[in-house]
Amino acid sequence: MQIRNSEYHTTTWFTAEELLAFNWNQVFHYEDETMNGEKIMEFVDYAECGKTFMEVVNRLYSRKNPSDIRLIIAFDN
Repeated sequence: MQIRNSEYHTTTWFTAEELLAFNWNQVFHYEDETMNGEKIMEFVDYAECGKTFMEVVNRLYSRKNPSDIRLIIAFDN
């Protein structure tokens, strides 16, 4: 995939080792507001939110040392 600067901003990276060491069993309280002012409050489970992403990380981990794998994340506009 080609990344053009106009499409993405703010990149960061993690090693697979860091992601595997993270406590995915945490739950956090999420609060937001809709466009019409309605409040949204819910509890979000990290493990559930990152399930598909971590399946990919685990497949990569099975092939190489996790400290040798760097995952680069770019946020879109």
